[in-house]
Amino acid sequence: MAPTLLTEDEIARLSADLPGWQVRDGRLALDVTAPSFLQAVGWVVAIAEAAEEMDHHPDIDIRPARDSQWGGL
Repeated sequence: MAPTLLTEDEIARLSADLPGWQVRDGRLALDVTAPSFLQAVGWVVAIAEAAEEMDHHPDIDIRPARDSQWGGL
């Protein structure tokens, strides 16, 4: 079963209600910074497990931040 996409109004409302979240290219996005690479990977695993239960498969990037912490989840 194909997922139901959010409407532009739903995205705008959710981004206003979710602190730190932004709308980028019509999608909700959140940037976070982990203190280490292993912590970032741990967060990805936790997100993946929750997302799998919801049959949701978000785009996730892990990349080093400028200050040597890990961000971009």
